[in-house]
Amino acid sequence: MAMTASALLAYLISQVLVSVWEIPVLFDVSPTAVARAAGIGAGLIAGGIPAWRAANAHPALAVRS
Repeated sequence: MAMTASALLAYLISQVLVSVWEIPVLFDVSPTAVARAAGIGAGLIAGGIPAWRAANAHPALAVRS
């Protein structure tokens, strides 16, 4: 949700820059999509690996460490 709001805010600011100061702004969605995919992928890996290890660990050994 925050990513969508920040992308919308960036687009609105770019439109203000174009209309008020006539500064040419190129707003391309592809870098945003790549950043979102990288963030989601990193989050899944960072959360998934420890969860997978914990799920496959012996309960007694997991409590000790």
